[in-house]
Amino acid sequence: MFSSTAEKIKQGIEREKKKIAKEAMKQGMKQGMKRAMKLIAKQMLKDNQPIELISKYTGLTPEEIKKLK
Repeated sequence: MFSSTAEKIKQGIEREKKKIAKEAMKQGMKQGMKRAMKLIAKQMLKDNQPIELISKYTGLTPEEIKKLK
């Protein structure tokens, strides 16, 4: 009985570790995409593109873009 309970606990911990790892990966991807969009926006600003166009193509808000200047 003890080993069964211990095994269930171990399996539960492993499931939680996988969930946490998956969420961390998801957050990392999201942050990476945001960083990439900011780099693109910076380049578009250097090319004198209008903020509205930059926002359209990057998904950044005009306020976020203005902070990049």
